[in-house]
Amino acid sequence: NGWVVGVPETGSGALLTYKVPSAREGAIWAPAGITVDSTGDVFVATGNGSARAGQAFDHSNAVIKLSPTLTELSYFAASNWAQDNADDGDLGSTSPVLLAGGQVFEVGKETTAYLLDGDALGGIAGQLASLPVCDSLGGSAYQAPNVYVVCPGSGQIDQVKIGPGNAMARGWTWTSPTGGASSPTIAGGGVWSIDLSASKLYGINESTGRTEFSLALHVGTAEHFAAPGAAGAMIVVAGSSAVEAFH
Repeated sequence: NGWVVGVPETGSGALLTYKVPSAREGAIWAPAGITVDSTGDVFVATGNGSARAGQAFDHSNAVIKLSPTLTELSYFAASNWAQDNADDGDLGSTSPVLLAGGQVFEVGKETTAYLLDGDALGGIAGQLASLPVCDSLGGSAYQAPNVYVVCPGSGQIDQVKIGPGNAMARGWTWTSPTGGASSPTIAGGGVWSIDLSASKLYGINESTGRTEFSLALHVGTAEHFAAPGAAGAMIVVAGSSAVEAFH
């Protein structure tokens, strides 16, 4: 089963725990990890569970909101959650993204992006909006009003425009010149993505989706789903044998 565990920062005291209430599976495995809002509420996305069509909803392929003490507050699942279980269509292959308007964005292997109400996620089929995007694994990047979604199977980054209100629309699509893309990072007015197999770091114009930079990497093998880091005026990429920074 998927679990969330809270550990006291002091190193002593009781653990907080939440177990996904599926018979089995319902993993919490998104590479970008757990999302926490300013009040301490926790948002996670789950993968496939064992329930099938005609069986009770088991919190698989869902976005789940937990209190700071890891009590479940609300959840969302698409109407086809059971079919996603059968198809290995993990909704939870990326992490929930908190948006400026109190909304939550989620997209996964299921290929549909969902816009949710962060106060009450809406239950089954309770999304504010949905939009076909792509099979996404890794992490999404956000700078209002746009979310940037990685599509590793096609080597693309898709821009999704949020608003006004609960609207979602497709923006530009960037296609990697070498065929690969990994989780994006926003820094310095650009969107940065790694082609793991080609050892390339790409800088993409945030407004137009054009390739502005193509930089050779010398870090060995980059980790699966890896995103570049950003600090000050540097973009940093870690691999199996080195860490490389670009100014």
